[in-house]
Amino acid sequence: MTTTTTKATAVIALSCLSIGATAGNATYTDESTFLNSLSDPFFSEGYETYSVNTQTGSRVINLDYFDVNYQGFSDFGVSDIVDLPNGVQPLAGSQHLQAVYGGGPMTSITFEFNEGTTAFGTYFSDVEARPILYIVTLAAGGSAFSGTVTNGTGNGGVAYWGWNAFGSDIVSIEFRMGSLNGLNGVFFDETTVVPAPGIAAMVLAGLTFTRRRRD
Repeated sequence: MTTTTTKATAVIALSCLSIGATAGNATYTDESTFLNSLSDPFFSEGYETYSVNTQTGSRVINLDYFDVNYQGFSDFGVSDIVDLPNGVQPLAGSQHLQAVYGGGPMTSITFEFNEGTTAFGTYFSDVEARPILYIVTLAAGGSAFSGTVTNGTGNGGVAYWGWNAFGSDIVSIEFRMGSLNGLNGVFFDETTVVPAPGIAAMVLAGLTFTRRRRD
């Protein structure tokens, strides 16, 4: 499905520190450059096919191409909230993924993938000026990469972040928000993933599938 939207993308300050780094990984701060880097079939998750369901407290939700693990004390889930004064609205359609942070020492939201997932990119809405830490974990040798994503335009901005492992298996991508950020929300939308080849083939063939979680 092709969706045309207008996106006001904020300027992002991004730094990356590799831990046990391997060659052939790259970060992106705009969607078009990220998509142009992909050589395998990719799919966009707009969170439109799920029921609106936000709950308070830590939990895991299972989506088509990944699971999302929220560890926090506030509201999390598929949401249709619109708060235009603070720049919060779905980028396409009427829903997005909401993660509220604050109310405790640390909040994290982790996208967990099937074996064979090699790339991930997403828009953030309502990112604040303080940095959000990201941690990318790869299967090969337990390699991990970390860095920060910051929206330099203040409250209500939209930012993009992507990671291409160029064939390496991504285990998870975690975003951590510290208590100093206060009580606020981050909204994920128009998330792109290059899934495991078997899942990609089934989706392209119009077949249904059951996600196989890692042990």
